[in-house]
Amino acid sequence: MILKNARHLLPEALDALVPLAPMIGQYVFVDTGSSDNSPAYIRQRLPEAEIIVHTWCDNFSEARNRALDQANTSWALFLDADERLAPESVPVLQQLLKQPLSIEGVVCRRENLDLEGNPVSWDALTRVLSVSPSLRFTGAVHERPVMFEASSMPNAPAKARPLVVQSEPGLRLTHVATPPQTQTEKTHYYLTLIQKERQHWPSPLMDYHWAITPNIQQTTPPQERLSILRQALEETLTFEAAPCDLPYPQWAGVPVAACILECQFLMIEADQYPEMLRFFEAYQSKALLAESWGQAALAHDQEGHWLKAQQCFYRALDPQHPMMDPTQGWGSWRSHAFLATLYERAEDWPAAWAHSTQALRQKPLPHFVRALTTLQQHLTARMAMTEAQQVLQNAFQQAKALGDHPALLSLACFLLSLNAAAEEKDFLAAWDIPHELQQSPFYAWFNTLIN
Repeated sequence: MILKNARHLLPEALDALVPLAPMIGQYVFVDTGSSDNSPAYIRQRLPEAEIIVHTWCDNFSEARNRALDQANTSWALFLDADERLAPESVPVLQQLLKQPLSIEGVVCRRENLDLEGNPVSWDALTRVLSVSPSLRFTGAVHERPVMFEASSMPNAPAKARPLVVQSEPGLRLTHVATPPQTQTEKTHYYLTLIQKERQHWPSPLMDYHWAITPNIQQTTPPQERLSILRQALEETLTFEAAPCDLPYPQWAGVPVAACILECQFLMIEADQYPEMLRFFEAYQSKALLAESWGQAALAHDQEGHWLKAQQCFYRALDPQHPMMDPTQGWGSWRSHAFLATLYERAEDWPAAWAHSTQALRQKPLPHFVRALTTLQQHLTARMAMTEAQQVLQNAFQQAKALGDHPALLSLACFLLSLNAAAEEKDFLAAWDIPHELQQSPFYAWFNTLIN
C-alpha cells in the first residue's frame, strides 16, 4: 500500500485484511509524506510491517515500485487506503493462490461507491501480481504493471510487454467515496499529471484519461474529445492486432469497451444518431458493456428501427455484458422498462406486461407500478389468458430456433408461470442452461418454477 495522510481510512482497510492474515507473509507500506500519524497507527496495528518513507515526486509508479523492491513473497496484493477487500473475496483469493498458476497477474473488480455506500461504477484492475525482478509499474499517473524483458540485441534497453493475466470476478474491492471538495482537488491534480504525461510520454491510454476527466468534459468541445477518443481506440486495436516495436508506454492502450461507450455518449450528445449506429456496428463484435447495447437500442428507436432496438435491449440483458454503472440498470430493470414501452407501443400486451413485471421486480419505482397496472388492465381487457400463452409460445419457438438463450430463459419463466404446454415443459426440464446465464435474474425464478 502507498499512502499519505490516511489515518482515518486505515482502520477499515486493515480490518478487511484480518481474515486473510494467515496467508500474508509480509506487509509493506510506502508513506509519501503523512502528517497525521499514519505510520504510528500502522506500527501499533502491525508491529511486523515494513514502513518505507518515500519523497513524493508526482509519480505513482515510483512509489509502487518502492514497495515491489521490498517484496519477498511469491505474490503481492496491492491496495489503496480507501479500498476494502470484500469479505467474500477472502476464500476466493485463498483458493486461487493454493493452485499452481502460470499467470503473472489477477484482474479483480473494484466497485466505486458514492457517499451513501452505493456502487456507481466498476473498474477492472490488476491488483494481485506475481513478484518478479522483471515486474515494474510504469506511468506517472494511472500506473500499470508490465514485464520488462531483456532484449536480444546487445546494449539494447529491455522491452516491456503486458502481463499474462486472469480475470477473477469473485475477487472484489470496494472503493469508498471521497468528499466532494477533496475529490475536486484530486481530479485537478490528476489532470495536471495526465497533461504532463501526455506531453512527455504520449499514449492512447493518456489520451483516453484526458478526454474523460471532468474538467476537460466541461471545457473542451465534444467533437474534439470524440476525435481524440476514436483515434486512441483505433491505435489500441491496431496494436493489439499487430504489436509493433514502439517503446513503452506509447503502446499503453485504452480500456476498449469503456472507450467505445464514451464515443457513443458523445455522438448522442451531438445528435449524431446515424453516425453513432454506424460506429457501434463496426465494433459490436467486441466484448461490450451493457450500456453500449442500451445506447444503440435508444438510437435505433430514435431512427425508427423497432426490431433492432428490441434486439439491442435483449443483448443488454445478456449477463455476459457487464455494466459500467450498475445503478443505471442497463443490464437489468432499465432495459426491461424500455422493452415494455416498445411492446406496449406495438400493442403486444403480454410481452409488455412481462417486461414491466421484470422491471418492477428488479427496481420497484413508482412509475413502473403505474405502468404495470396499466398493462395488466390492457391484458385483461384485450386478450384472454389462452391467447397470451399462445403469443408467448410462439415467441419461445422463435427464440429456440434462433438459439437466443437469454430470451429463452426469460420466456420460459413466463410460460411456466402460465402452466406451459407439455412440449415446452419437456424441453425446459431437460435444458442444460449455459453457465453464463446462471447469473441472470431469471435463473433462480426458473429453478423455482421448473422444480
